[in-house]
Amino acid sequence: MNLTPDWIVGFVDRAASFFVHIEPHKKYRSGRRMRPEFRIVQSGSERVLLRAMQQYFGCGSIRTNRSGQLEFRIRKLTDLDRLMAFFRKHPLLSKKRYEAELCDEILQELLANPGMDRGRMTRLERKAKPLTKTTKRGIRA
Repeated sequence: MNLTPDWIVGFVDRAASFFVHIEPHKKYRSGRRMRPEFRIVQSGSERVLLRAMQQYFGCGSIRTNRSGQLEFRIRKLTDLDRLMAFFRKHPLLSKKRYEAELCDEILQELLANPGMDRGRMTRLERKAKPLTKTTKRGIRA
């Protein structure tokens, strides 16, 4: 399958999500860990499409979620940076553009300075609020 940047932009505008997971974690000074994520969820019949996305970007994983649907996810910060560079060059057209830009801002802060004290975590949590929701384990997409 030969994907083009315009096709990817249209597909991501419709079918992808940008999240920021914030969860309790004893290893960090702030007591919490923040992880940006890009995700596309599709039915099992779309495996070929998700593999094409994975090959195009050269990163990410494809897994079956709890609902039995396939998920293409990119979580590694350096891989997300590669993805976000694509969207800086080929901007999204819908409201997802704002979500992608916000996710990219948070990602760039995490890449520039991975250490996180409580004050910085609180500031980034406020910034990430539109990309998060609360669950039993903490704040999560």
